Amino acid sequence: MIDYNFHLQQVEDQGYTLLERVVPLDFVERIRRRLFELAEAERANGRGWVYFNGTSQRPFNLMNKDTIFHEALLFEPMLEMMERILGHGFIMSNMTGNLLGPGAPEQPLHADTLAPVPQPYPEFPLYATALWFLDDWTAEGGAIQVVPRSHKLRRQPEHDRRYPDEINVSGPKGSMIVQHGCLWHGSGANRGNSWRAGLLPHFGRSYVRPQEDSVVSVRARNSSRPRRRASGNCSALTCGVSSMARNSRASATDQESR
Repeated sequence: MIDYNFHLQQVEDQGYTLLERVVPLDFVERIRRRLFELAEAERANGRGWVYFNGTSQRPFNLMNKDTIFHEALLFEPMLEMMERILGHGFIMSNMTGNLLGPGAPEQPLHADTLAPVPQPYPEFPLYATALWFLDDWTAEGGAIQVVPRSHKLRRQPEHDRRYPDEINVSGPKGSMIVQHGCLWHGSGANRGNSWRAGLLPHFGRSYVRPQEDSVVSVRARNSSRPRRRASGNCSALTCGVSSMARNSRASATDQESR
């Protein structure tokens, strides 16, 4: 059983929390396989967003690319944490993949609360991110680096500076980090011989502007896109992921009881 109160307190105190082995491994493998398929196809057609001198790649706008990412959006432990951090009616800001290849350097530290939000940031989080470990994340393989309690500073770190209290957060495949939107973090250098894959769903409070307009961008062919709320004609991506998820679960229970 997940102690959500403990994990929420960790986010409030440290800026992040690690939920170990929370995502079923068969689901992890399905997502990982699809991410690499998408990345290969995007490189082949010249549309891949490749960085770090070709060692790494980010598939963007995943909600428009496969319904497996709609399943990921409804993952209950993630939704529960996001609602506790961001409040009822939180929305998805974006969902991307991060494929960090051998030889990839350290990523500069940054916070996920970006312009046009002025600094100092509010005392409460506007955004939060879940980082899904689609492989074992190790210090050797480029696991995330964080500066604990940096979210309390309410600003971005100095560009390209490293900090003495920076630590590595490693964990087994199927784990998940949930982090405050003001936490300073960045991927570590991948000094290993294999890829380090992650899924990065990013969320905001109900009134903040999302980074991707998934309501517009998700094509009609993705007919199983996150369902509409029972109370109206408003898409859950804009009116609240938490409400949508609960209505989806209630609908499924309804069907089973018939």
